[in-house]
Amino acid sequence: SELDNKKINVILQYLKALKVQTFMTDIGHNLDVIKSINPRIFQIDNGVIKVKD
Repeated sequence: SELDNKKINVILQYLKALKVQTFMTDIGHNLDVIKSINPRIFQIDNGVIKVKD
């Protein structure tokens, strides 16, 4: 089964505390899942990766 938002945030908080860089794809376009960890979000457009504003 898929992880719910709370479990995702717990895992990401532990990884952040360990200073592990995490790359997630397709989070269902729901950024509320990761906003609590102060993420840097990138957009990939035709192979070009840019920081999303």
